[in-house]
Amino acid sequence: LKPDYAEASHILSSLTGKTTNSAPREYVENLFDGYASKFDQSLVVDLSYDIPEVVTQLAVEKHGGGSLGSILDLGCGTGRWAKSVAPKVKSLICIDPSNALDIAKKNLSNFDNCEFYSATVDEIPMEDNSMDFGYSLGVLHHVPDTALGIKQCVDKLKHGAPFLLYLY
Repeated sequence: LKPDYAEASHILSSLTGKTTNSAPREYVENLFDGYASKFDQSLVVDLSYDIPEVVTQLAVEKHGGGSLGSILDLGCGTGRWAKSVAPKVKSLICIDPSNALDIAKKNLSNFDNCEFYSATVDEIPMEDNSMDFGYSLGVLHHVPDTALGIKQCVDKLKHGAPFLLYLY
């Protein structure tokens, strides 16, 4: 065992009952880089996952049926949620530090309102108070300081703009 091998160290810590605040970045990136190519097949086809479509439709209805404005998708992964959101917004900012971003670019290639940034939560390349809506789904519990990650996302939103968050 190499002492600096993040994945093995994290798994060993878990097996021996040592808890950490979050998984090491290298571990998370390797996990998601390895799973990205089969994510949509597993989730959407095998498990019939349609929550993005349902939530997007509810947001549009709540907003009065018009465009949802400028949206921040932090931790976009393969673009699963973004595919449902993109047709309903003025602009969609997709951010992810993993190689899944390349799959998101392919999955969203039919939309000209999407921008892609390879960045972490502490590198969000948007001005503060600039976004109309934001979401981060199943992502921020993987960063070293989840509370700070949430704050960094919310800082990018206009005053009173909603932020949809899912942690597990």
